[in-house]
Formats: sequence, C-alpha cells, structure tokens
Amino acid sequence: MQENEYIENKLLSVDDDYWFIDEGELWTCKIEDAKRVAVPDGVIKIEEYAFPDQFFLQEIFLPKSVRQIDKGAFSGCDKLNSIIIENEEIYLEQGCLKDIDNLKRVYIGGQRISVIVTQGKLAGHASAKVNCLERYLGKDEEYCVDGDVAIIGETAFVNSVSLKKVVIPQSVLEIHERAFDGCKSLQELELPNDLEIIGRFAFDGCVNIKEIKIPQSVCSLEYMAFFGWNSNQRIYVPSKWKKAKLMQSWRRGCKAKIIYY
Repeated sequence: MQENEYIENKLLSVDDDYWFIDEGELWTCKIEDAKRVAVPDGVIKIEEYAFPDQFFLQEIFLPKSVRQIDKGAFSGCDKLNSIIIENEEIYLEQGCLKDIDNLKRVYIGGQRISVIVTQGKLAGHASAKVNCLERYLGKDEEYCVDGDVAIIGETAFVNSVSLKKVVIPQSVLEIHERAFDGCKSLQELELPNDLEIIGRFAFDGCVNIKEIKIPQSVCSLEYMAFFGWNSNQRIYVPSKWKKAKLMQSWRRGCKAKIIYY
C-alpha cells in the first residue's frame, strides 16, 4: 500500500495548528472536517483521546515512527473505518480501539489483521499483563478465541453480524462492556467456568442465543448486561444473584426467562 492512497498532503506539516505534539507524543489532532488523516512522521506515541470530536474521519495513517497507541486514542471518531499502521512492532494498549463501532479494516506492517490482540490488565491485578482480544474483524460464522486470551475487551465483537458461534476458552476471566453488542446472528456461546466479570451491555442485542449459563465464579454482573433479550431466551443464573436485591441492574431491559440454580 502506498502512503499517498490514504492521506491528504496538506495535513502533513508538524508546524501547523492542526497538531499538538510534545516530545514525540501526539496529544491532540484538531482537524475537524477531514475524512483522511496522516499522522506526521516523527510521532512516537498516540495519547488517550488524541482525536476528539472527529465526526467525519474515516481513515487514518500512522507512520513507522509510531510505536505505541494508548487506550481510547480514537474515541470520538464515530465514522472511523480504516486504520493503517506502518510499524509492525507497534505496542497496542488495551482499549486503544474502544468506541470505534464502525471499524472494518486494520493494517499493520502492510498486512490486514482480522484479530487484534492487545496487552491488558485484569481487575485487581494492575501489575500483571495479559492478552486482551481487542477487536475481531473477521467474517467467519464460527470463531474460536485463542487459549492465551484472558480478557475479551470492550466492543471486541461489536456488530459482528456473520458470527453464529463463538468458542470462549477457559482462560478468559473477564468479558468487558459491549463485547458482543449487536451480534444478532450469534446463536451459540458458552461462558468459561472461571469467568469473573461480565460488563455493561456485554450481550446487548444478542437475540438469537437460545440460552446461556452464568458460571458460579462470576462476581461482577454489570448494568443491562443482557439488554434487549426476549421472552424466548433463557439465562441460567447462580442463586446468589437472586438474593442480591441491590444488584439487579443487570436485568434491566431483559425479558428473557431467568432460571436460578
């Protein structure tokens, strides 16, 4: 891929008012109406919320100098669908692709990547780094998550309309916010025995899953986790959640039959 396929030359200057760059760290891009943007060569790190309120941005090019992308770097880029990264050894922080529901293509080192894995941290274990499935961009009907993944990240499978079955390994301990949001074709999914966290809206809109069993190990079942589920669906829930009357917010917006065990 040639760089000039993706960028507007007028945006390349480091000296103009479009960019706030300090010692190689990109803090803010102030371009408000561009559909394609190329980060200036020499930028080393993309900071959190570096592209605020980019309502028109669809494609971004990151030169080889960029070595790290932080959490939430592209939050605010509602229409972003393509990210081209030249550096094949890029460090991707967990959450670097959050809030990009329309993302369709990621290229790293010239290769199109369908599964993006980042370095994450488990809740309560800030010092331990684990693999996080950041985003799935494949078109398969069935996908098996790799056995070395501990976290299914925020919006990991968002709007993956082709998926009918996802196999989650026993290594997964956390499923984060909106992880399967909009997976309307998903029919089969079994939660691992040691799962601890199910995030907000994690299974929002998964209306074709007939039933799901929440493991006894789950200690955090968050707000509207099964939003949009209908009366033809069943959720098997540990009886401890029935007793926790102050912790019933996970049921809001859910009409599925709840069966305690």
